[in-house]
Amino acid sequence: MKGKAVILLLVLALLAGCGGPKVDVSVFIYPKEGISAELTKKMEDSLKAKIGASPTVEVVGAPIFDMQKLVVEVAAGGHGILIFPAEQFQTMGTHGEYVSLDGTFKAEDYPDGVLNVQIEDKDGKVHQEKHLYGIPMKQSKWFSELGLKGGDLIAFIPSNAPDPQKALEVLKVIAGK
Repeated sequence: MKGKAVILLLVLALLAGCGGPKVDVSVFIYPKEGISAELTKKMEDSLKAKIGASPTVEVVGAPIFDMQKLVVEVAAGGHGILIFPAEQFQTMGTHGEYVSLDGTFKAEDYPDGVLNVQIEDKDGKVHQEKHLYGIPMKQSKWFSELGLKGGDLIAFIPSNAPDPQKALEVLKVIAGK
C-alpha cells in the first residue's frame, strides 16, 4: 500500500509540472552571463502588466550560458521570442531562420538588427537579402524601466515560433522606445 501511495504522489507531481495553461508567447532570454529566475520573474510580471490579458506571456531563461542549450532552444524550444547576444543572433541568422520585421519596424531605427541573409527562392537558387530581423535591447524602454542596460542583446522572432503574429504583438511592447 505504501509503495502505491509513493507512486501516486510521483505521478501527481509529474502531472502538476507538465500541466497548466499554455501561454501564447514564450520569451526566452539568454545573456552571456546567464539570468536568474528572480530576474526573469520580474521581467515576466512587468511584461504582463504592459500587455494585459492577451496575448499571454512567460519569460524564461537559464542561469548559465551554454551554446548547446542555445542551439536547442532555437531549434526546438517552442519560443515566440528569443533574446540573445548580438554575436549569436548574427551567427545563427545568416540563413534566414528569423521572421523579417521589415513591415512593422524601420530598419534604419535598428541598424544592429539588420542582417544580410541567404534566401532560397522557389527555383532553388540562393541569393543574399538584407532585412531587419532583430530589435536591440539597448533601445528598449521596457529594459530601461527594469533598470537593465540591454547591452548587446537583440530580441527576434524565430521562424519556428508557434504563433508569429502574437509574438510580433509582444515584440512591439518589448521594442517600445
